Amino acid sequence: MIVLIAAVLGVVVGLSRAKARGGNRLDMAQYAAVHG
Repeated sequence: MIVLIAAVLGVVVGLSRAKARGGNRLDMAQYAAVHG
C-alpha cells in the first residue's frame, strides 16, 4: 500500500517537473516512468 502511494507520488512529481521544464507529452511520460 505504501509502495503504491509512493509510486503515484513519484509520477505526480515527475509530471510536474517535466511540465515545468516545458516538455511535451512524450517527454513527460518518459520522465514520469523514470521517476515513478
